[in-house]
Amino acid sequence: MHFRNLKKLFTFENMKNFFVTIAFLIFFHALFAQSENPPSTYVVTSKGDTIPLKIKRITGSTGETRLVGLDNNNNKITYHARELKSCYDGKYYYDTKVLDNQYKILKKLIDGPAKLYTNKYTIIHHGGNPNDAALNPTVKQAIVQKGDDRLIIVEGLFGTKDKQTIINYFSDFPEVNEEASKRGYPLSNLEELVRRYNLYKASARK
Repeated sequence: MHFRNLKKLFTFENMKNFFVTIAFLIFFHALFAQSENPPSTYVVTSKGDTIPLKIKRITGSTGETRLVGLDNNNNKITYHARELKSCYDGKYYYDTKVLDNQYKILKKLIDGPAKLYTNKYTIIHHGGNPNDAALNPTVKQAIVQKGDDRLIIVEGLFGTKDKQTIINYFSDFPEVNEEASKRGYPLSNLEELVRRYNLYKASARK
């Protein structure tokens, strides 16, 4: 009796339905898993759409104003900074900000209550070879922003003028004057200051 019931259970039709059901479950699981996991590299447009994109380079002579990448079909896609809100290249996050009245794609080194970005631009000397790196040096800027406050730009080697700018900007951080009196602000020290400021703000909220 039991053997006959088992034979009825394992008919060809029942087994086919069983495997079809399993296949559908595997398909939908993979589909939902894919929708829950963001792509490894992507851009977020100014309209808020997240688009998978293999980012090849972020460039521009007056700053990082253009992004070039490849879509899933290996087609070359170019975005101007004003068309983007942010992006991720697999290593760094970038935000688009207005800097010197122009949209720039800024590499984000530190996130938190205060954010630290970098920007690069090339000084072009008229009449010379635009591809000559010696004649047309690349300048690196550090950009700091607290919350939604204005951006402050710290140029080149971060001299005395920049030190006072930083002291004024971080006036809500008790240690900033002491720090500034001890050292200048090359990028490594500026990173340390921003990290300490973020820790200070986090502890103040507790």
